[in-house]
Amino acid sequence: MNELQTLNALARQVCDHPPRTPERIRAMNRLIRAIEQSGKLWYEASDVYDDAKQKTWFYLVQNLCEAVTAKQPFNPEISSVTTWLNAYLKRRLQDFQMVRQADYRQRVYPTSMPENSNDVSAFNPLEQIAAPPDIPPILDVVKAWVITDTDGILRTLHVPDRPDITAQQLILRRLPPEMSWQAIGEKLNYSWKQLTNFYHHHCRKHLRQFGIHQGWLEK
Repeated sequence: MNELQTLNALARQVCDHPPRTPERIRAMNRLIRAIEQSGKLWYEASDVYDDAKQKTWFYLVQNLCEAVTAKQPFNPEISSVTTWLNAYLKRRLQDFQMVRQADYRQRVYPTSMPENSNDVSAFNPLEQIAAPPDIPPILDVVKAWVITDTDGILRTLHVPDRPDITAQQLILRRLPPEMSWQAIGEKLNYSWKQLTNFYHHHCRKHLRQFGIHQGWLEK
């Protein structure tokens, strides 16, 4: 069995379990780890890549077995799971680029155009992008845990020299519908690259521990 066949087999195992059960969540995490380790997920050096990839993982969760935001779920008879995901990931990267171009045009040419104008600058790509999907129930549980923070760790853990920028604040901003790292950095007046580094090294650890405690992840 080659690597692509192995990934498709893992995808089938996810769908063997009922939706929202701990068994499916664990199987889904095994699939995501395998895809990450395979090196077959599309990559490009872009500062919006992590945002696009995060949307791709939610797309996978919602549409692998049942079509929630897509017209139909993943079909292994048509393509491999990575080919299916890469097509979505590339579209999201294009969306982010369109939004960035629209924002640039708005900053440089702020004058509004008439509704019937044929000028290309009147085109708003935001209108062509589908609205974000409903937040899955599992995210409601995570959000409640972050906000409650019963042991106080998330609201006391903070980036260097900025006690006002806490792990709690960053995690909440990154839960769907998530803010981009650039937007977070601008809002908090802090380097988005340093925020990303802090999130990966500290916040993710606590998120993973919570997932293990909930039975969603394996130790």
